[in-house]
Amino acid sequence: MIYDTVLMLFASFGFSMIIGTKRRHYITCAILGSVSFCISSQLLEITDSILITSVISSAISSIASQTIARTAKAPATIFLLPSILPLVPGRRFFYAISSALAQNSENALAYFIQTLEYTAGISTGIMLGSSLCKIVLAAKAK
Repeated sequence: MIYDTVLMLFASFGFSMIIGTKRRHYITCAILGSVSFCISSQLLEITDSILITSVISSAISSIASQTIARTAKAPATIFLLPSILPLVPGRRFFYAISSALAQNSENALAYFIQTLEYTAGISTGIMLGSSLCKIVLAAKAK
């Protein structure tokens, strides 16, 4: 677990460099990525549901990114993208394609369904987190 968390820290750090984040935000992006990975890992052990885990962890990442973006006076996207990077189901998609190419349709279908669960959960969580932030800000403005 610690090894994977450190690996996700460096992955998020490197991804924030690739997408053109300012240097002063590299560490914040890296920490957000590793924290979202930890949340996702712990939730997956507790709930054993890919969809619920993806929704909750990406919603938390979205809220954290929006909050940090407001305090740092930077776009939320530069914090959101590295923070959800550890949640992206790249390995499952690779296995799905490999199984499909090997004509193992049963495994391919299972991996494709898991990939769809992850992506649906991530997108739903981002929308929920963003909407919640906008609702709170609108209520605060009144």
